[in-house]
Amino acid sequence: MEKPSTMLIEQLQSVHSRQRKVIQQLQADNARLLSDLVEIRRERDAFRAEAAKLRKEQAELHNRMDETLSEYQDLRRERLTLSRAFSNASLGRPSKANNKVMHILTASLTRDEAKSPSLDYNTVSR
Repeated sequence: MEKPSTMLIEQLQSVHSRQRKVIQQLQADNARLLSDLVEIRRERDAFRAEAAKLRKEQAELHNRMDETLSEYQDLRRERLTLSRAFSNASLGRPSKANNKVMHILTASLTRDEAKSPSLDYNTVSR
C-alpha cells in the first residue's frame, strides 16, 4: 500500500513542479508585456505631443494664410482704385480720389526711393 501512496506523492510533486514552472513562465510573460505596455504608452504620449504640436502649427499657418489673403485682397482693392484713378486722370476727369491717390503715390514713391535710391523703374517687370 505504501507503494501507491509514494507514487501518488511523486505524481502530485510532479504536477506541483509543472504548475510552478507554468506560473513562473506566466510571470515572466506578464513582466515582458508590462514592459512592452510602458514602451507603447511612451510612444503614444510622444505621438500625441507631436500631433498637438502639428495642430498648433497648422492653426498658426492657417492664421498667417488668412492674414496674407486679407492683405492681398486689400492690395488688390487698392490697385483697382489706383488703376481707376489713373484711368480717370488720363481721360482728363480730375476728382477728389485723384488727389488722394496722388498723395498715396507720392508718399509711396518717396518711401521706395528712400529704401532704394538706385532703383531703375524702367527695368521693373510687370
